Amino acid sequence: MIKYLLHIIFLIGISGSALFAQTNGDTALLIIPPVEELIASALEHSPLLKAKQKQTDIDLQDVSIQKREWMKYLYIEGAASYGMYDQVILQDYTSEQQNYNTGFLNQGEQKRYYGGLGVKLPIASLTNRNRELKKRKMIQERSDLELQSAQVQIKQIIIEAYYHLQYLDESMRTFYHIYQTLEIGYLKAEKDLLNGRTNLNEYALLASTVGKAKNDYQKAKSTFHAQYHKLMEITGMEF
Repeated sequence: MIKYLLHIIFLIGISGSALFAQTNGDTALLIIPPVEELIASALEHSPLLKAKQKQTDIDLQDVSIQKREWMKYLYIEGAASYGMYDQVILQDYTSEQQNYNTGFLNQGEQKRYYGGLGVKLPIASLTNRNRELKKRKMIQERSDLELQSAQVQIKQIIIEAYYHLQYLDESMRTFYHIYQTLEIGYLKAEKDLLNGRTNLNEYALLASTVGKAKNDYQKAKSTFHAQYHKLMEITGMEF
């Protein structure tokens, strides 16, 4: 009896996909998008990548700010005033014999304006600014590399999860076929036991085998669905 069942299991295993799709409707309708779509969605959905991108943007702003740091040493001055001011008025006189100048002091109301542009640049600040700018650029480059590394890691996670899900699917199908085949044999053995065509020991052994096969299938099914929903969670997709 057991040899006969093993022979049936082997034959069914050859064309298991069709049988599984017909007999197990809860997984037959599960459709997984192509791995490229899963990767693209995961890269867009990942909170880790969003945080890395924000940090990269912050570091880039720091570099931009540091490049304009020299402007703090640039200043503009200006002033305006109004009041009574003394002024000297000079006049030139020319006669046939000589030229001479005269001048006199006068006081009057005046508006005065002043404007200027200057730079106060300590020598040490030139070296420090270049060092700080170089440091900021290195930090920004490190953020870029960390972002790229996180993108690669997510791609690897999706690829591994995708093909692992396919492996779990095949495993679940195999366990299902084994369980279904043994259950058919078990039902037949139950009738044979009632008709006296088999003994109790063989029936008990077959019942234990069916129970183990059912348990293996339930474990495989649970693992498959856990991986399936995990992939949806990582990618942010519903499929």
